[in-house]
Amino acid sequence: MITDIDVPQRIEELEMLLAGLFDAAKRPTVSSVDEEERRYFQLSWVTASSADTSLDSRCALTVCFTRDQIDAYSHMPTNARDAFRARLGHDLIGRFNTTHAEKVDCSDCSVEYQVRDALLTKRA
Repeated sequence: MITDIDVPQRIEELEMLLAGLFDAAKRPTVSSVDEEERRYFQLSWVTASSADTSLDSRCALTVCFTRDQIDAYSHMPTNARDAFRARLGHDLIGRFNTTHAEKVDCSDCSVEYQVRDALLTKRA
């Protein structure tokens, strides 16, 4: 059974995955918001830096989990969580690269991603 302390640790595991996904000129920022039935993670990173930080080019990736998906992830054994994070990371990079390549305006560097249940059950 998952205790109250385990869920924040699982959330931190997902945040750490996101923070390491993309090469960044500066340290990426990861935040998460719990909205009862959904949990959103947002990753923001600098793709090109300048002396004036207000001119930095940034990208953002928003990842949405349902409450059931977070619960399922939290209950997985360590090896299953590791495998899920590997699948999720691969999927996120692919989605970002595909979506970003299709955009006409290259300055629009934001992608939203809804986690699929199949990723949690190894069917992806």
